[in-house]
Amino acid sequence: MPAPWRLLGSLLLSIATLAGCAPRLTLAQEMTWQAYEACVKDVGGADVRLERVLDNGNWYLLGYEHLYTVNNCMKQYWQDARVRAQLPREATPAAPLEDPLRPPHWNTGDEWAFSSQSPTGTGTFIWSVDREDRVDGTDYYVLRYGQQGEAFFRKSDLAWYQDRNAGVLQARANPPQLRYAWPLGVGREWEQTVTVESSVGRATGTTTRACRIEVEEAVVVPAGTFRAFKTVCRNKATGEVIHQTWFAPAVKMWVKEWSRFPWGIQERELIRVKFGPAK
Repeated sequence: MPAPWRLLGSLLLSIATLAGCAPRLTLAQEMTWQAYEACVKDVGGADVRLERVLDNGNWYLLGYEHLYTVNNCMKQYWQDARVRAQLPREATPAAPLEDPLRPPHWNTGDEWAFSSQSPTGTGTFIWSVDREDRVDGTDYYVLRYGQQGEAFFRKSDLAWYQDRNAGVLQARANPPQLRYAWPLGVGREWEQTVTVESSVGRATGTTTRACRIEVEEAVVVPAGTFRAFKTVCRNKATGEVIHQTWFAPAVKMWVKEWSRFPWGIQERELIRVKFGPAK
């Protein structure tokens, strides 16, 4: 019998192998196992074994003739995660919030999986709370994404500060960009002028955003149905809507987002959520 082929599946999503004693799986690992089980069933790949799953969801397959078929199926499963019937329609409930109208506390291990669609392509990405960090005297949550991506959000109000990849600055907002007005409430308004800098420190654009919490409404996304506060932000100079977000206190995160960029419209929705141990 010929030796089996071994293949690594890459997701564009800390490396840890799965232990044999009931470890706590990451959200990405859970989705990869679901993809494997569904694809083996769909293509009859009984000769293919999921040998190893990294904590970011990347996988190693071992098998014969169906190896590449299963691998490609798993990649497509991730691409199509937004509409997969196998995904739960209800999110894991969050721990009760002390005050749902004020900034939530994110715990290490909290994870949110999103679908993304834009003119540049479609896909799935996961944000995972990795740690808390202090930069220039300010406390931030650090969310991991992709292979080595990190997003910094100010702990006091969840304002976005910067993105890094493998420790290298990709983009930074000066001052940190406000996404919400706390405490949340319909009719809350704010304005902010922000300059976003590129990875080489050059200004890529300065915009004054005029934002307003328009309504509290029920929003249906692949992860379920949530009560959410809808915020609409406009370019103050032109009046054009440039950003809309629906923040759901039940999952401590936005569940739907709409953004206008020079290259087109990007839409993102929550498809899964999993919470780490509460502190």
